[in-house]
Amino acid sequence: MRILLLLLATTVIPPTPSRHQSERIVHLEDSLLAPCCYTQPVSKHMSDIAFDMRREISEMVLDGKSDREILDHYKALYGLQILVDPEGTRHKVMYGLPPVSAVAGFMAVLFFIRRSVSRQRHDGPSDVGTSAIYEHYKGKIQSDLRDYE
Repeated sequence: MRILLLLLATTVIPPTPSRHQSERIVHLEDSLLAPCCYTQPVSKHMSDIAFDMRREISEMVLDGKSDREILDHYKALYGLQILVDPEGTRHKVMYGLPPVSAVAGFMAVLFFIRRSVSRQRHDGPSDVGTSAIYEHYKGKIQSDLRDYE
């Protein structure tokens, strides 16, 4: 009877991962997105499929599969969108392009504003024809006021 219980206990209880295997499991769970919505890593998502993936990842690590083999397995099932950090230079450029463009645009706007302000500072306000126009309209206003009296 004891032998039967011991045999049953060893087949039902999964092996405990070592520290290195546990670190690999956590890293892999953080590297894959839950395929139900592609918004959270498998390690944080609470869906059934994320739970199944966590179990499968643990089993594959304990079976001795490499990280590359596990990631390739899920890429084959779900495509590149399953990865939190897509591989390849095209994706890295696409992630880096918007911030670089925003900074370049901001710097261009600052350049044109500073150039405009510095021109106004150096040229000063244009007073060449201002006094003549002022005198013309002042006289016109005074004559119109005299007409109303």
